Amino acid sequence: MKSYEAMRLRKRDLELIIERIPSFRNPRRDLEQYQTPSWLVAEIAFLASLRGDIRGLASDNRASLVL
Repeated sequence: MKSYEAMRLRKRDLELIIERIPSFRNPRRDLEQYQTPSWLVAEIAFLASLRGDIRGLASDNRASLVL
């Protein structure tokens, strides 16, 4: 996976990246494991970024997003 560290992303680009994240194989309702639509995740992340609530977002050791 390409590293997106310190790269400015458009909301649509973030949405496309989020779409590639695998969903739960066997989701458990008791743990509220359900897939949130990628457009909604991108919207929330960008709104939080605009408010200054996000300085960096790391999904794992391979990629990091700075919004």
